[in-house]
Amino acid sequence: MKIAKITTSLGMTLGLAMGAHAADQGHGQVNFHGFIIEAPCSIVFESISQSVDLGLVATVSLQKSGESTPVPFSLKLEHCVLDAENGSSLASVSFTGDASTNSDLLKIVGEGQGAGIAIAKDGNDIKLGTASVGQEMVNGDNVLNFTARLIGDSDNVTPGEYTAIANFAMSYE
Repeated sequence: MKIAKITTSLGMTLGLAMGAHAADQGHGQVNFHGFIIEAPCSIVFESISQSVDLGLVATVSLQKSGESTPVPFSLKLEHCVLDAENGSSLASVSFTGDASTNSDLLKIVGEGQGAGIAIAKDGNDIKLGTASVGQEMVNGDNVLNFTARLIGDSDNVTPGEYTAIANFAMSYE
């Protein structure tokens, strides 16, 4: 009888332990991160970190300061509240990053060499570290449109994959 109670007790303990283990069919953790900013607009998540593919550009296109075709990209702003209290109705963007041999262009890094990236708004190039021309804003959602293109900045353009990173900062007037 004593052995039967121990066996029953052991069986129940193992059954509970196995049942508890079987109930865990996966688990994990979700980390949240962000910033609260003092600004009249929020920046849409997809605009904070994006990739712009400038395509496959022939070396011959970049020789003698040649250029690739401009590729559009945008920064999307949402929930803009523009009123007399904050006085903001224009938005400008400045881009920063490592400069190429032509200090107005963003440096490319990788096997591909001899060119830099120009960022423009409305067909006007934006010098690195300089604010773009202000765009009139409205209450609600707004989109700031830009283009990027490769410009040859060396007599020796070499083929290969490259990358470049530009950081942007918003300013409102």
